[in-house]
Order: sequence, then structure tokens, then C-alpha cells
Amino acid sequence: MINKPCPFCGGEPFFMDNDGWYWVRCRKCGVETPGSDIKEIAENQWNRRVKHR
Repeated sequence: MINKPCPFCGGEPFFMDNDGWYWVRCRKCGVETPGSDIKEIAENQWNRRVKHR
């Protein structure tokens, strides 16, 4: 579950899926995770980032 705001701008993240390759991108600034072929790993990549200040 994606539940943390963007650590850079505080924007809302959204989940991307392209033929089994998953990643998370910020709606506001466009920063994104490297991605994975496993959905849970892509979500964890986003959620383990530092908090927005």
C-alpha cells in the first residue's frame, strides 16, 4: 500500500504498471522509484524513502 507523500515536494504518489513492471511516481513533481517486476517491492521502494520536510 502506497501511503507516504513525496519526500521531495509532499505530492501525492500513484502506482504505475506497464506489462508487469511496477513503479511509483509523484503526481506533482514526477519523481519515481526505479521499479520492479514485483508490485510489493515497488511499493516498498516508495514507502521507505525519507519524510518530506
